[in-house]
Amino acid sequence: MAYAPFTREEYIDNDYIDSNYCATITGNKVESFSIAEKHIHLAEGVTTYHPTDDLYREMRFFRRMDESLRVVYPWCEAQGNIYKGTDDSGDHYTARLTQFKDGWLISPHNNDGIDYILNVTGEQISDIGTSGSLLMYTDDMEGKILVNYTPPDTEIIKVEVGVLSPSDAEDIATAVWEDYNGANVALTSREVRTVLGLTPNDPITVGNGAYTSGTVNIDVTDNGDGTYTLDRVV
Repeated sequence: MAYAPFTREEYIDNDYIDSNYCATITGNKVESFSIAEKHIHLAEGVTTYHPTDDLYREMRFFRRMDESLRVVYPWCEAQGNIYKGTDDSGDHYTARLTQFKDGWLISPHNNDGIDYILNVTGEQISDIGTSGSLLMYTDDMEGKILVNYTPPDTEIIKVEVGVLSPSDAEDIATAVWEDYNGANVALTSREVRTVLGLTPNDPITVGNGAYTSGTVNIDVTDNGDGTYTLDRVV
């Protein structure tokens, strides 16, 4: 295997980079990269990672410190966070994602053959149309691994505020609600979960006052055609 000649600890021990700077730039998620196999080997003990915050940043770190890893083009690229516009609720950006290129895969640590769950907290795709757990190489695993893939299902909204007062928070919540519910439109189940702050797997409860946020009651109506209508009752 064509691993990087130094581990992160060896870089620090040999004064290539100070430990504080290293800890700031990287998340200590990657053990090594194999150019020959096109594998990103996760470090021992890693059970959670974000493709952009961890794998992409660590690729940048290793390529900066090791010339041998610069003989090929970067094997992943950070994308997303693209500005979509501004409205009363703030600045809107697309969600972030990382695209893996040229057949590169993520190889989880063997973990001494012990079964474990690996949580992927951001979106990962390839340049050939695969995504999520399909980017995992597990043929060498002695134990079983369950990949819990939870990419973001909504856009990023940045709101420029200082310390929020209760009235400010209510104004922001109202603006977001009006974006979705101003015309009392039918929402898909994905949109409903986004508005209510649910995860993609959470069931949607139907009925009067099905959800409560502070002093706001939210009525949910099943339209019977795969969509829902939300009514905000103060």
